[in-house]
Amino acid sequence: MTQPDLSCLVASMGKLRLKRTPAEEAEHRARKRRRKDLKKEDVDAEARFQESMSMAFEDDERVDSLESRFNGYHDPDIPTHWGDSSSRRRRHFEDPDDYLKQDPSTMDEEEYAEWIRFGMYRCVSKFPVCARFYSGTRRSHKDEYEEEKRQKAAEKSAKRREQAIKEAAKKQESERRKRRRERESRKQDSARDDYEARWKTILAATQLPDTQYRFEDIPWPIYHSSSRVITVDDLNSEAILTFLSLSKTVDTEEEKRVRKDKLRETYLRFHPDKFEGRLMNKVDDEYKDIVRLGVGQVVRILNDLMQK
Repeated sequence: MTQPDLSCLVASMGKLRLKRTPAEEAEHRARKRRRKDLKKEDVDAEARFQESMSMAFEDDERVDSLESRFNGYHDPDIPTHWGDSSSRRRRHFEDPDDYLKQDPSTMDEEEYAEWIRFGMYRCVSKFPVCARFYSGTRRSHKDEYEEEKRQKAAEKSAKRREQAIKEAAKKQESERRKRRRERESRKQDSARDDYEARWKTILAATQLPDTQYRFEDIPWPIYHSSSRVITVDDLNSEAILTFLSLSKTVDTEEEKRVRKDKLRETYLRFHPDKFEGRLMNKVDDEYKDIVRLGVGQVVRILNDLMQK
């Protein structure tokens, strides 16, 4: 006895549907509601997106329309850097080179500023016009380095030359001062020698009856120019110390001794009693009073210096 074919039997029965429990049925309905709500939300979001895109396109069209109207308006009183300058240049100057080739002397302040601004922008942006303007001027890094080295070497050389010139000038000035001091020293030595010689001459001529001296003929212990007439005011302590080659202060005993001897020798020459007895009778009557005044002043100064 043959057995029945179970596969055919199962196929003929179809899909088995089991009955849901109340809880499963409630969960199934909830899932269906959620899917329906999500689908509705997707449709609403798409609609809102399409609406916002449409509004954005309308705004762009309105802005573009306003911009084109503004750019299309040309008023010479409006500064050129307001608005779309590139479109304005393209309208007035089809080739940017024509704009850059304008004569800046014919521009006002605003036009000149815009002209400079546009030229700088072209150069920074590496437009072809800049390549034409600056072609052949760009150098390699090595060339720039070599030129920098040459510049530094030239600066160092210039500094060395300047320093040498300063040192030479300083040396020349030092030599000039040295020669000046030597000339002054020789002049002072000559003046002191002349002072001593004049005293010897005056003392030797006291026996001559016709000799008459003026104030300036007296060998006063100061330096004075032959072109300038000496006065009593010239007889001061500083001038006398300078003439006698004495400093205002002394440090050693030897310096004190030399100072004292020179002051004493000069003091004895101008002592009022000796001067009156030896020379005053040879002084012209017109100059006797001023000579006495000068002698008294020299004696007072020498006396004060010897007391210090």
